[in-house]
Amino acid sequence: MMCFRWFLISALSFLFLFAGGLPPAQAQARTDGQSYVLGIKAYQDGLWDLAAQQFEQYLAKYPEGPLAPQAHFLQAEALFQKKQYQSAVAIYRNFVQQFKDSRLLDKVLYRLGICNHKLGNYPAAEEAYQRLLDEFPKSAFEQSVRLGLAEALYAQAEYTAAYENYLYIIKQFPLHPNKDMVLYGVAISSYKLADYNKAVDFFTQLMAQFP
Repeated sequence: MMCFRWFLISALSFLFLFAGGLPPAQAQARTDGQSYVLGIKAYQDGLWDLAAQQFEQYLAKYPEGPLAPQAHFLQAEALFQKKQYQSAVAIYRNFVQQFKDSRLLDKVLYRLGICNHKLGNYPAAEEAYQRLLDEFPKSAFEQSVRLGLAEALYAQAEYTAAYENYLYIIKQFPLHPNKDMVLYGVAISSYKLADYNKAVDFFTQLMAQFP
């Protein structure tokens, strides 16, 4: 009898400590939240499949939980890293609809633009890029987004709008990390618009700056 009583007390003490002294419901919530923690660890280790799976499990249990925005975002990011752009788009779009006030919204719009661009859905890419520029004019992604927008417009044969965006980059970001692409873009857009003098001028600048 003493052995059984000692075993029972020890077992209850272990369970109490394991749950952090929490009531059953809160202890279960903490255990369920391990999916999020495992997702973070897997993401940091570059295990994209496992990360996406763990975040999905967390969201299945807590679709409106306090960590839901981050879980949605990181699930999409894991899919983005795997180049599963179609699947990532669905989650990014869901994020935009559900978490309109999130501090991550500009990056989500940026990723949404990139994914659609890579999928060849240029109107959707244009929409995401333009919304980011309209709603977050001081975003850290502005330089990249402006180039993405110009490229998406050019791909749709909207040469005037593409030219204007390429030219904006040249004026506002003279040290743009992809200036060679920008100069080529503004030159070829000028050519498409039959403004051959400008096309020659920009092609000349391109060859001079990037021999």
